[in-house]
Amino acid sequence: MMVLEHFDWLGTREELEKYTAAVKKACEAVGGVEFKGLLSPWNKKYNYTFFFEAKDLKTWLEVPDRLVWTRDYKIVPHEEVDIYA
Repeated sequence: MMVLEHFDWLGTREELEKYTAAVKKACEAVGGVEFKGLLSPWNKKYNYTFFFEAKDLKTWLEVPDRLVWTRDYKIVPHEEVDIYA
């Protein structure tokens, strides 16, 4: 199953790198979810997209619980997740 997490980013490049590292670490902690990369989408209005491959939906839904990062709506004002099974 593929998961795309689209988001707008208003923070610094260093903050984005920290966020990306936290997301990768959460995926590793869960297992069964592979972080594929950080992309800049052409077909969405968002600044960035995280691309993941997950074993199943139940496994994917464990990732936010393991994420050690608090969303600041001034930095990430919009977010959307697409799931392809």
